[in-house]
Amino acid sequence: MTEDEECGALKNDGERCEYTPKYPDGRCGIHTDETDTDPGGRPSKFEAVKDDLLEAADGPLNLKQVANRGGIARSTLYDYLDEHEEFSDSFKRARGTAADRLVSRALDPTDEIDTTFARFLLERSFKFIKTEKQEVELSGQGGGPIEVAINETVVETTYEDDT
Repeated sequence: MTEDEECGALKNDGERCEYTPKYPDGRCGIHTDETDTDPGGRPSKFEAVKDDLLEAADGPLNLKQVANRGGIARSTLYDYLDEHEEFSDSFKRARGTAADRLVSRALDPTDEIDTTFARFLLERSFKFIKTEKQEVELSGQGGGPIEVAINETVVETTYEDDT
């Protein structure tokens, strides 16, 4: 390797850097002040799969199934949603439309959809949670009051003066 193919910057130990220069200033990645324009890694599949992901998001699929339709991992789908605001907005609209369509079908008395299955899909695919408020009146033996005992634990800490 010739000196032209070496960074040549002075290292902390006083020796010259022998790494290959990658930047226009003739320095390696350690000794340059320039910004790296090549982040490395493989190219993103986002542009190739975004339409498939949006189409799948408009159906009664869970997020793992949506990601699989695009040929990516669920974690990659989350990355795309974080990195691409316009895609994220479109994705949320598609998910909302799919959920609304499923709810409408489940509530339509003329549609022969199984409402139990529709609820299952809403819970599994769209994270809908069924909540019910129940009021319960409790009474003790013979209809009397219930005795409740509350135990308190008190911890005392003392410090001894060593002086």
